[in-house]
Amino acid sequence: MTLRRGPEPSAGGVDGDVAVARDNDERLPKSHRLRKRREFLAVQNRGRKHHAKHLLVFTRALDAEGDTRDATPSDVTATAVARRVGFTVSSKVGNAVVRNRVKRRLRDVWRRHCGVMPSGLDYVLVAKRTAAEATYDALVQDFRDVARRVKR
Repeated sequence: MTLRRGPEPSAGGVDGDVAVARDNDERLPKSHRLRKRREFLAVQNRGRKHHAKHLLVFTRALDAEGDTRDATPSDVTATAVARRVGFTVSSKVGNAVVRNRVKRRLRDVWRRHCGVMPSGLDYVLVAKRTAAEATYDALVQDFRDVARRVKR
């Protein structure tokens, strides 16, 4: 649901907030995102690192309470929460326009292909400088390559 400013249809032109449902809402729910700096740092400092040509992916397992801990994907129990993700694109990648484009592409790659990643892990996807010039297909290929290594 998104909020839209504008006249309410039933109010005869009175301005107000109107909730409008979007059929194609592809946003990641808050429960599936890393949102706090300490969450990002926990994954980056105490997790495992996986390199690809355009991406750097940090992973860290979750326990049953949802707390991150040092573990491999095989250590995660069935009671673990679903995978969470965070995206990092530094100013080394480019200006704000370039960084936002890279973040949009990474979010789309995650949405479409996150099923290949094991659940019960936190992920931080860090874009390398080369991600700015990479095609969407190259980012997908890197993501799939990293997913194969994470499953080991």
